[in-house]
Amino acid sequence: QIILLVAYPDAQRAVFAACYDEGRLWGPGYAWLNAYPAEEALYNADGSVNSSAVHGSEGVLGVIESSGVSSASDFSLKYQALWDEVSSSQGCTNMSPQSRPFCDHDDDASTIPDYTAMYVDAVIKLAVSADAAIRNGSRPGDADALYATMLAADTVTGLSGPLVFDDSGDRLGTLEVLNYRLLTEASQSGRRLSSVLLPRSLLEFSIVGSYSTATSTLQLPDVGALVFSGGSTEVPQHSSPPPPPPPPAPPPEPPLSTGVLVGIVLLSILTPVVVIWVSLREWRRRREREHERTRQQWLRYLSTGQPVQLEPLTDGNKYHLFLSHSWLSGQDAVRVMKERLLNLLPDLNQNGVADDLKIFLDVDDLASGRGAAE
Repeated sequence: QIILLVAYPDAQRAVFAACYDEGRLWGPGYAWLNAYPAEEALYNADGSVNSSAVHGSEGVLGVIESSGVSSASDFSLKYQALWDEVSSSQGCTNMSPQSRPFCDHDDDASTIPDYTAMYVDAVIKLAVSADAAIRNGSRPGDADALYATMLAADTVTGLSGPLVFDDSGDRLGTLEVLNYRLLTEASQSGRRLSSVLLPRSLLEFSIVGSYSTATSTLQLPDVGALVFSGGSTEVPQHSSPPPPPPPPAPPPEPPLSTGVLVGIVLLSILTPVVVIWVSLREWRRRREREHERTRQQWLRYLSTGQPVQLEPLTDGNKYHLFLSHSWLSGQDAVRVMKERLLNLLPDLNQNGVADDLKIFLDVDDLASGRGAAE
């Protein structure tokens, strides 16, 4: 299996140590690709070497900017002088002096790890581009203008050489391929990035090839010299685990018996019939309750207790009652009286014929003159 690790150094240390101590994802058959090779991933917080992380990282492959660092260039010499003023091997422990607090394991400012150039060049490119953007009138907080300036600005020379970027912001140049190797003594061939000392061995960050971002070309002069997890020289093959087998098909359901089918048909027929019957019964009960409430409010004869029956209108009469009122103050009260009288008498006359109570009210029935509806 091939595993890509993208993590900060503290997390890398925990992962490498756990793989070695627990024997998981470690040893022949595994290859690790580290997106962020960092020597500090192999040291504890107190500056001591984490031996489990060292053994667990053996065989890791990674890429870093091609050093292109010349220890004799003017820029490199200035950087070495500044670094020497603030770094020491004591800076790798909690006993670091205040004047030289930064960690340099070999106390030699001229041995510049390749990943150092990446940090230095990033700061230089950012500073030069920010200065150019502000000089061109951009606000200091305008990130878009700063990014555009970084892509379009003239080539800047950093610790690792010219800093040139493509339209996507990726640096064009050469990346060096490194391999973490656990050795009994430092190798004499090739160039080392750095090394981490153990009691009887050392972990060497060895440069084993290069990758050109401009041409997408990978060069590994001696593939057979690569080591992989646990020191194995066998090239691991990546393969995805086979997909899980599909779940077994559920057993077919037994066919329904004749009795069950007949029951389903009857239920589908009777259900709407029952629903309609229940609805009609509820409707009739509601009508009966409403009629009973109305009967209780009817006007009745004291002698018999029967509802008052209207006499049929004869001799050209059109109204049973005539309501008169003061035009200035009685209009609303008489309106209420008419509505109440209409509710107090049944709709049938003495002959059992439907006949509503006819009440004259000027605003309803007067066709002309004072009091007629406007």
